[in-house]
Amino acid sequence: MLYIIASALAGLAVFVGVFGQSPGKKNFGSNHFPRGPNYRPHFRVLAMIYRAMYRLGLRPGAINIQHYHDLIDSAPSKHFGPQDDCHRSLRIFTRGVEANPNISAIGRIMVRSALTRCLNARFNVMKFVDEHPEIVDVKIDRPIIIVGLPRTGSTLLQGLMSRDPASRSPYFFEMIQFHNPTPPTTKEGFATDPRIKMTEDRLKTLDSLAPGSVAEMSKSHPARAFIVDEELMIMFHQLVLEFYLLAAGDEFFNTFVDCTHKEYAYIYTKRFIQMMQWSWAPDSHWVLKSPFHSLYMEDLMKQFPDARIVITHRNVHSVVPSFAKLIEVQAWQFFEDATVDRRIAGRYAVIASQKMIEGVERFRKFHTGTKPFDCRYPELVKDPVAMVKRIYDHFDMDFTPAFENALRSFINDNPQGKHGRNTYTLEDFGLSAQELDETFAEYQAQYA
Repeated sequence: MLYIIASALAGLAVFVGVFGQSPGKKNFGSNHFPRGPNYRPHFRVLAMIYRAMYRLGLRPGAINIQHYHDLIDSAPSKHFGPQDDCHRSLRIFTRGVEANPNISAIGRIMVRSALTRCLNARFNVMKFVDEHPEIVDVKIDRPIIIVGLPRTGSTLLQGLMSRDPASRSPYFFEMIQFHNPTPPTTKEGFATDPRIKMTEDRLKTLDSLAPGSVAEMSKSHPARAFIVDEELMIMFHQLVLEFYLLAAGDEFFNTFVDCTHKEYAYIYTKRFIQMMQWSWAPDSHWVLKSPFHSLYMEDLMKQFPDARIVITHRNVHSVVPSFAKLIEVQAWQFFEDATVDRRIAGRYAVIASQKMIEGVERFRKFHTGTKPFDCRYPELVKDPVAMVKRIYDHFDMDFTPAFENALRSFINDNPQGKHGRNTYTLEDFGLSAQELDETFAEYQAQYA
């Protein structure tokens, strides 16, 4: 009965124009999200009621920030260093989300849920390490870490290099905050780990809240439980939340691309990987990756000083709009229809790419270990096996027949565009070829 009454009131309100457009909504044509979540009817009613309350100055679903500060403080952090910067990230993130009038009612529920799950995962990991302090002494020996700009083939390269039977890469379900990541999975039990199904079920739930969102995201980056993936998801637990850049706004974005205040997140990432190795160690080495490490190379190398670094490259005319599209599709599920200017995603992609290039160049100047390997995207996609052989030769690693066979099977099973393709133009994101040529002239001359 309550649902019927609410539906009737919402319908009447729409009819008389009380709700009107979403808060802050304007029409910028192709420079806006083309569509918002196709909510089921009861979610539509909730969204309409929420918009009315927002216009009355009420803030339904406001984040209880003190609860999350308490949750940060409740975790046993003896082996993780000071956590002041985790509190700092929480303050900036919540301030941005609360000030954003365009996040939908369902979007706010999803953001709060993600925040809770991230900090619960963090608590459980810190507690597990505190109960098993020998984890701190686990040695991560000479991992391969793939960095570079986003959309440059790093996901493909990690997928390829993880086919080496002597290597290990973290799986999506091992890192994601959807459930308790402890105890870590084992070599004997990982294929039947119940968290695989829990992860898939959670993805289905997200897709029911914002239908089509998982499929849209997967066109840019696959979202599936049983695939190897980047350890940026581990850093989510410490509120390094790349997924929420548009939702949290400029202040949080500027904090995200700032190369400082991230040591606490990398200590946590190392402890998490040590925890995984304590339970299931690779025969030889880890294959890790995240383009966003490029922002924080100093802190990455503090925790993994003997890492073998692979830097991926691609023409920025392909990188930047694809990166902007990734930022867009990640945020799509949180917003009302057509309430975020795509040009913001374009601006973020340009600035972040500049910062990543700067971070990698700083690394080249301070790094005194093994010379990094530069992997160019056209060469990678032309002959993936040859590229992996070159990387192994560069680092003086054994390239076995078993590995080569596994590589060819992976290539056959994972053709480009397997999960669909996004369509976009530079103009969609307020960008031009001339602007990119001028901004990235030095990078283009060297790596495009």
